Amino acid sequence: MVLDTGFWVLASFVVFLLCCGRKLYRFATEALDKYSDDIAAQFKEAETLREEAKNIRKRLEERTVQMYAEIATLKETTQRDLEDRRKAHVQLLEVQSRAAQDLYAQQLAIAEASVRARILHTLTNQILQQVREHHTLSPASVDLTCLADAGRLLKTSA
Repeated sequence: MVLDTGFWVLASFVVFLLCCGRKLYRFATEALDKYSDDIAAQFKEAETLREEAKNIRKRLEERTVQMYAEIATLKETTQRDLEDRRKAHVQLLEVQSRAAQDLYAQQLAIAEASVRARILHTLTNQILQQVREHHTLSPASVDLTCLADAGRLLKTSA
């Protein structure tokens, strides 16, 4: 019974464990310690990345607020500039309209003066022709309607 194979297998296993157990225990604890250190380093790295992500998010939120403020400022400035340009354009159109009206009035006055001068010249020629025909300048010889017309024209042109 002492020579039973199961007993000897058990005994050799116990002796093997006693001889190699310390080495196996040290190897297993070293492997587990290394695995634990790797997990701790990954955890530290994850915490660092998390903090960095928070900082980036905070900076992006601040920049977004700044960008919206800049957009609002640019929008107001653009609207003001557009309104100023519109007002300037309206003023320019008013000035051009007044200048065109003044030019038209001047041209009309010049045309009226030219017509009056032409009529006066024609009437004067008629009177001179009548004087030449009658060789005198008596009231009976001159057509008084021409003189009346000339007088009216001189009054209106003045």
